[in-house]
Amino acid sequence: MTHLKYALINNVNYCLLLLLIAFGRQSSSLSNQFYWFEAGTLIALMIGYLWLLSKVIYRKYPIYNPRNWQRSKISWGVIIIGTLVVIRLLFDFERYFVLICGTAFIIGLLRDYFSVQKMVED
Repeated sequence: MTHLKYALINNVNYCLLLLLIAFGRQSSSLSNQFYWFEAGTLIALMIGYLWLLSKVIYRKYPIYNPRNWQRSKISWGVIIIGTLVVIRLLFDFERYFVLICGTAFIIGLLRDYFSVQKMVED
C-alpha cells in the first residue's frame, strides 16, 4: 500500500496539469477570461500542493520523499516502454493529444509504484 500512496502523492500535480491542459483545449480562445481564471486557480493549486508536499508532508512522512526511493528494473522497463508508446503517438499529435497526456500520467504512476525504497544505513 505504501507504493500506491507514494505514487499518488508524487503525481497529483501532474493530474492538475492535465486538467489545465484539458480546460485549455476546451476553451474556444485563449482570450476567454474564464479560461484564465481556471488556469490561474489550477496553477495556484499546483504551487500550493508542491509547497505543502515539500514543507509538511515530506517532513512528517519522510517515507514518501522521492529521495528515499530508487528505480527498480521494472520501473525502468515501464519508463522505456511508455516512452516508446508516447513517441509512437506523437506521429499524430492532434488526434492523440489527450491520450498522450493520459499515457504520460499513467507512466509516472507506474514508474513510482514499481520503485523500491532505499536501504537505510545505520
